[in-house]
Amino acid sequence: MGKAQRVLDQPKQVITVVRIIARLNVGGPAKQAFFLTHGLNGGDFQSYLITGVVGMGEESLDLPHAFQGGQMYVVPMLGREISWWQDIQAFFELCRILKTLQPDIVHTHTAKAGTLGRLAAILTAVPIKIHTFHGHIFKGYFGKAKTSLFIIIERMLAYFTDCIIVLSQGQCRDLTHEFKIASRRKFQVIPLGFNLSSFISGGGNVAGARKMFGIDSNAFVIGYVGRLVPIKNPLLLLEAYRQIQDYHQVTQNPLREKPESWSVIVAGGGELLESMRAEARARACSEHIVFCGWQQEVQHIYAAVNVVVLTSLNEGTPVALIEAMASGKPFIATNVGGVEDLVVGEGVQTSGYNGGAFTLYGNGLLVQSQDVTGLAAAMLYIFNHPVEAEKMGRVGREFAVKLFDENRLLGDIRGLYQRLLAEKGVQLSLSSRR
Repeated sequence: MGKAQRVLDQPKQVITVVRIIARLNVGGPAKQAFFLTHGLNGGDFQSYLITGVVGMGEESLDLPHAFQGGQMYVVPMLGREISWWQDIQAFFELCRILKTLQPDIVHTHTAKAGTLGRLAAILTAVPIKIHTFHGHIFKGYFGKAKTSLFIIIERMLAYFTDCIIVLSQGQCRDLTHEFKIASRRKFQVIPLGFNLSSFISGGGNVAGARKMFGIDSNAFVIGYVGRLVPIKNPLLLLEAYRQIQDYHQVTQNPLREKPESWSVIVAGGGELLESMRAEARARACSEHIVFCGWQQEVQHIYAAVNVVVLTSLNEGTPVALIEAMASGKPFIATNVGGVEDLVVGEGVQTSGYNGGAFTLYGNGLLVQSQDVTGLAAAMLYIFNHPVEAEKMGRVGREFAVKLFDENRLLGDIRGLYQRLLAEKGVQLSLSSRR
């Protein structure tokens, strides 16, 4: 395909933006796509959202009814899974919608929607094409041959893309240096942004939150929030928890009196849910693990826990850790993808009771991917250092509020759109230059 594009009329009073995402499930990419569509609508921008449907075992994002009726187009074939026939149908439906809306900007989110959406934007001569990498699929998802094919596709698409948004400096380094998707000048680092008020205010009633999940008010509680799928590696949490159980059975805690029990809250769903339930039964710890499924109001989970754990094999910028920080809770996470960009301060290498290694930061702890002994040691460290854990929570909250504010995100995206429009020779009305 050539680089022909539709010429923007002068002067331009209202800019039409179409965002495309494969599905609106409970998760960071969907929240951001909805928030940007809703937040940048009116005045200089008219925004629309094209989405597919959620897959089996996933929960749909709870959207305002008025938004669903006015600004959203649903393309059922545009799902997460690859299906050549459905993907072809989705592509032509995207082309039809784009021809109808005649957008000035197409902004795609996540891998599959980024591929089909940008191809449709190229074919229909949309002037400005933007793609956001919320993570990437080049580690931990597929074999070497398929991964190489996807890298080639992303490099080709990048040539036709005006700007590629990444969420962190670490993600930018991966895509520019390791995978060589495009040159650095094509990338713009724009961190996520959220309305964090419910998390900031939701951490006060710990006993009430624990009562909701049937957990003793004196328990030490570990929280997991996210999809239960292989790339998230949630079974690592159960393995580490069992190690800690064994530790308590053979030794006395030297630093702190043990709570009445340890408990784990697992919030989410997916293909590994039943495997995790079976594993919990097999390890004789199911009575201490609460599988509460998908939750629309996750602030209650963060209020109930002492620490949030993330066990992923690959990540972009994990929303669960941002929410945990805003809730004033420390985190323990595998050091993958953009996770390292969420820590505060210089890391201190530390060894735990069992020789397991972790790195201690001002707001949390990092362990190596798939390191069960390191994860167990990190969890016990938080348990044994409650005063330090509370300080980590305060540091994390200050960091999250400063960096991940929703108004900052809207300003960053608006500024990016204005810059790209100006490069095409388009001037907006004065209301957009606040």
